[in-house]
Amino acid sequence: MAGTPEVTVQLKPVQIRELRDGMWVAVAEDSEPLVVTEAVAKALRDPGGIEVDSTLGPLAETLSDAGFTDGSADVSLRPPSAPVSAGWRAARASLWALGAALSTTSAALLLQGGVPTGADAISAGPHPLLAATVAVGVAIVTAVPHELAHVVFGRAFGRRRGSVRVRVRRASATTNLTHVWAWPASPRLAAVSAGIVVDLAFLTVALVLRGMTGAWVATVAVTVMVMRIVWQLRFHRNCDGRHIAKMLIDNPTINTDTRRALTARLWTSAPRSAWLWSAVVAVGVLAELALFAVWFAPAVLRLLGVL
Repeated sequence: MAGTPEVTVQLKPVQIRELRDGMWVAVAEDSEPLVVTEAVAKALRDPGGIEVDSTLGPLAETLSDAGFTDGSADVSLRPPSAPVSAGWRAARASLWALGAALSTTSAALLLQGGVPTGADAISAGPHPLLAATVAVGVAIVTAVPHELAHVVFGRAFGRRRGSVRVRVRRASATTNLTHVWAWPASPRLAAVSAGIVVDLAFLTVALVLRGMTGAWVATVAVTVMVMRIVWQLRFHRNCDGRHIAKMLIDNPTINTDTRRALTARLWTSAPRSAWLWSAVVAVGVLAELALFAVWFAPAVLRLLGVL
């Protein structure tokens, strides 16, 4: 009887890290984070190739679907390693200190001057369409520094698919930071939090200008930056807040795990992590509803002349 033929899977260079629950996370260039056992993680770290027989067939398919296999003849890029030098530690300490100072300052200024709604932003300028155009411009211009902060602290320079993708129609930009899942806590949290610190800096500048000059452009900018920060709190969507929450819990598949746990156990004996993530998602839904009720809907109604 003929034996089952072996299949050789050419892997990209892989980095791994042990998660808090004892499982391991593996990442490769342009891959999804894969949660596996220690034995599988250490096998994946071998940059050569692994022999996959019939019993490991599902693993080969999973690796391919997750982006761990390399079908090109070019040498794959290795995921960036964690920045752990003294200079990077000082940079992260400065980032945390700046974030704390900006959060406190912006919160105090918002309490003093009020939080503008979408209707306030649209009616602030000489013409509603001009105010809306300025708002879109502010969103696009401030999105790029936000993502560049992720690039710097995430060491995402020269990635195969580019460091920053700008989507003008959506007034947004994105950066792939999957590789930081293999990093220690401080570097990976800095990588995903750096953009929000930049947003807080823009918000603080806009608040100061609003208080000093009362300029309508400053009011529009404050509105846009407040919306940007609330946008990051939509934990059920693909945004910075979601990634920060996942990394604090230390589980890249917590959303899938929660859905499976609550479905299989009929809400009776699900682990605490499932309930925790459910609460986080509920906060995200509330943030999204606030975006619609406080900013998007009033802005549209003001543009239409209803408000």
